[in-house]
This record gives sequence, structure tokens and C-alpha cells, in this order.
Amino acid sequence: MLLPPDEIWIWQVDHAQTLEDCEEVLDSGERARAARFREANVRRRYLTAHAARRLLAAQILKNGTPPSDFNFRINAHGKPDLADLRCSMSHTAALSLIAFTRNSPVGVDLEKIDQSFDPGREIGGRFRFGQDFFPSWVRREACGKVFGRGLSGAINEMEYRTFAFSPAIGFVACAAVPRESTVRRIRLYDFSLALARR
Repeated sequence: MLLPPDEIWIWQVDHAQTLEDCEEVLDSGERARAARFREANVRRRYLTAHAARRLLAAQILKNGTPPSDFNFRINAHGKPDLADLRCSMSHTAALSLIAFTRNSPVGVDLEKIDQSFDPGREIGGRFRFGQDFFPSWVRREACGKVFGRGLSGAINEMEYRTFAFSPAIGFVACAAVPRESTVRRIRLYDFSLALARR
């Protein structure tokens, strides 16, 4: 696999996949964090997504480094990246998205559309949601994840190039990179834990 500098590669990970020996590709910090989750579903989601991120990084970089030996750098905002590969992750109860770019910071966000959500609802009599609430929300979250700041600070969406998509029925997602990035398109893939382990 050769990730071009003008693309974001995004993998959709189904959390229903079998996790046999999944922990062996994680580092000690990830294994310790997974062990602290009390709910089995949350633990499975964490293990699946983080193992997938490491296995995919190994396939993209092809530098001979075992997946468990990758040293993810953590920036001042807590965002992990590798020296030669930028990444971002987002989770729901059923799916995760893992995005990679070669040389541009990237953010990705995913939401399951809540059919019971009332887009006309007012909050405190001042703020009213519109019909585009979920697409707007994932776009804003993706922009906040580019540098790992989240929604804690002001986000000027004009400073980002965004790519909206639907990875599955009932889900909305968005990837974002800085406006000056060379990235111009995304490619979507389904991740198979069984195939990645070969």
C-alpha cells in the first residue's frame, strides 16, 4: 500500500469482529487502559479499534516494525501520531473510523443518526437545531480533531478542508485537514481484522 500525499485513507471497523489475540498488537499502555474498562462492549470497541490502527499502520508503512512496537507520539492536546503517518479515530457503539494521511494533520468524526432526535428542539429558548444538525456536528468535531483540540476552543471551519460521507446506513461522518494541506480526496475501506492479521 502506498498512501499518496493527496489522499486520506479511511477504514470502517465493525466492532462485532472477533478479537482473538487482539491485545498482543497493543502496547503496554493500551493494554492497561483496556483492562480498566468495566463494560465488555466498551473494552471490545477499544481493543478492536486500537489493534486495527496498529495493524493498518504496519500495512501502510511497511517498514518492518511490528505493530506493537509503533511509538505513537502524543501532542500537547493528547492527539497520537506516528513520525511518518498522521491518524485520527472516531467511535460509535457499532463502528469506528480510522483515518490516515501521509503528511497532513487529519481529523475524523462519526455519529449514528438518532431518529428520535427533534431537530426543531430549542435549548434554553435560545438555540434551535436545524435539519443538518448531525452533518454539522461531525464536521465541527472533525475540524477540532485535526490538531487534537476538540471543541474546547474556537473553531473556524474556513481554515479546514472537509470531506463529508456516510460510511453506513444511518451514520454520518466527516474528515478534515488544514486548508493548506495537499489532500484533495478520501478513499474508504472496510477493515477485516482477520485479513489484517495475515
